[in-house]
Amino acid sequence: MEPWELWMLEALKAGVPLDLAELGAEFVRHNYQQAWGFETVEHFSARLIALALERPEAARAMWRSMIDSRGSSQQWEGLL
Repeated sequence: MEPWELWMLEALKAGVPLDLAELGAEFVRHNYQQAWGFETVEHFSARLIALALERPEAARAMWRSMIDSRGSSQQWEGLL
């Protein structure tokens, strides 16, 4: 399995809704494939899941924005 698929399984197991887990997995996939410079998933997986559970709309907005902007993270500094 790819890292983003493993992340999605972990997120679903933690209780992240399917649609948000799919978007998060897409974010993780883009991070890997486009070398955005984030830490490895192993280092920030728990923070991504916590964000999705505690602030789902913020997670959704951040992940969609970063996917659409190809990794530009300036407006999201501090969320992770």
